[in-house]
Amino acid sequence: MDILPPLRIPIICMAPLLFFSCEDEKNEAELIVDPAGSARYFVNNQSATDLMIIFTKSTSLGMEIDSSKKVTRNDSKLLFSYGDIGINPLPSDAFTEIQFYELSNSFTDPLLVISPISNDNWNILDQNLEENGFGLTDFELVIRDQDLN
Repeated sequence: MDILPPLRIPIICMAPLLFFSCEDEKNEAELIVDPAGSARYFVNNQSATDLMIIFTKSTSLGMEIDSSKKVTRNDSKLLFSYGDIGINPLPSDAFTEIQFYELSNSFTDPLLVISPISNDNWNILDQNLEENGFGLTDFELVIRDQDLN
């Protein structure tokens, strides 16, 4: 008993409809572009002390702790880079807390703790924005002797 012959006719008739309906959906597809911004955060150590920096990322970045950044005296180093959709990230979008320790110390007593993060303490070194207002911004935090304990 062959049950396929009665099913072949409806399948053959419906196949072109399926093909053309899929083709129409492809032609109507739109490209969606979400604007995004990014930032690089530098620390410029203008103090007489070599520093180790421990920072905690913001809550939106999982509050992870990073402790691998050392900045020698009279040097500037990239601390962190961050990008996100729909914003030009400010320092307060990236960090919850930043701690500065003397590099030759045991990292038990910080010389400076910045918490909460104030965007006013950061200088904009460079900013390259696209027509949509989003792009790359370089921020710098300058640390001087008078900032340290």
